Amino acid sequence: WIGRACDQAFKGNTDPKLALAVGEAQAPLAIAGCEHPGLSFSNPDAFRYTGDKGDQARAVLYAKMNAASPPGKADALSFVTHTAVDANACSEQIRALAAAYKTSVEYPTTGLGSHLRTIAGLIAGGSSTRIYYTFHGGYDTHSGQRAGHDNLMAQLNDAVFAFQQDLAKQGHAKRV
Repeated sequence: WIGRACDQAFKGNTDPKLALAVGEAQAPLAIAGCEHPGLSFSNPDAFRYTGDKGDQARAVLYAKMNAASPPGKADALSFVTHTAVDANACSEQIRALAAAYKTSVEYPTTGLGSHLRTIAGLIAGGSSTRIYYTFHGGYDTHSGQRAGHDNLMAQLNDAVFAFQQDLAKQGHAKRV
């Protein structure tokens, strides 16, 4: 549903970074749209292609895959190639923005805290992303629910509080 909303809101905008899922190795279906499939990474440092390391044949194939598709091709291979090219082009910018980000706000050392810190860095760096998606799992409990839920809510509170403080220091709190 987020991808479909992105398709409608940003019709004709070809920026591949309009929707980013931070903390997800695979793009969640929620952000996948027809025009804007969304990009996803578990952490910024891992968001890069590494298959061309040490194997010349793979490097040649990789270069061919990243060459522009012939005009008018609208098949599945073209879509996958286009998505891969977009992801590779964006990965350098995302890694640079995340690596350069410094903040005085102390984020909790949880997955959600790390993901929100990355998002704050991308916002501060001026990323063109309009929709950020992250995930905080573990709510589907079947035993020890009270203690587990209390812990999850504390993690959520601490991470969102740090994120909001960070956005306020950046001057982005009212627009995010």
